[in-house]
Amino acid sequence: LLAQYRKLMGQQVAAEQAVRSGLANCPQSAGLHLEEAKRLAAAGRNEEAMAEFRESFRLNPSEAGPLVQLAVILVSAKRGEEAVAALNEALDKQPENPEALVMLTDYYINAGSEAQALRWWDHVRRQPRTPPGMAASLRDAYKLRFGRDLP
Repeated sequence: LLAQYRKLMGQQVAAEQAVRSGLANCPQSAGLHLEEAKRLAAAGRNEEAMAEFRESFRLNPSEAGPLVQLAVILVSAKRGEEAVAALNEALDKQPENPEALVMLTDYYINAGSEAQALRWWDHVRRQPRTPPGMAASLRDAYKLRFGRDLP
């Protein structure tokens, strides 16, 4: 909480110090590992960030968020199969996680796998927590990739 407050106040160095201090004193904190993972990812230190996302999930295996964020890095690193595996694991924990559903749909649109994209789109459109902007982005990406509107 202190780290998030300092970050919001523009005190980036103090926020980083708070996370490091928190991890030194409470290494079993999933939330602190998640904050550290986000910081590392923002700094482009992807391998370290992925390890922290995994640790955050290990410490709190009912929370799918770290796996979704891990998948973002994996996709950007062109490690699609690993990203899909992370997203599927996230959905095992939280079956209707809108971010995981959107990412899988987008992944398959970009991969040119229309059948898989449509399969995951069906889940996205049935999920009431899917932000409208995300759904609109998928519609645009699908139309651009396949030349027609999503059903």
